[in-house]
Amino acid sequence: MVMRNRYEGSGSPQWWDDLPPRVRQRFTYSRCEPAWPVRAAPSPPTTPEPTPKRYQVLWDLSRFAALFVLASVVILFYLLIALSYVKA
Repeated sequence: MVMRNRYEGSGSPQWWDDLPPRVRQRFTYSRCEPAWPVRAAPSPPTTPEPTPKRYQVLWDLSRFAALFVLASVVILFYLLIALSYVKA
């Protein structure tokens, strides 16, 4: 069964009293202790990670560009083969 609010949600200060007793009891107990163990925040690393060298970044970008070009060539080759079947 649902209990009706006294003030129909008008934001009155007695909103806690409008709750059924078992609901108030459940929220009171849940605020006392968490249901899971609380972990400590991880500490920041003592030494920062080294930044990559300029040649490493250029090498990675060039590999990515080569992969993109290779994928484009493969797609064009596939489309040419498909076009030869459609044209025949």
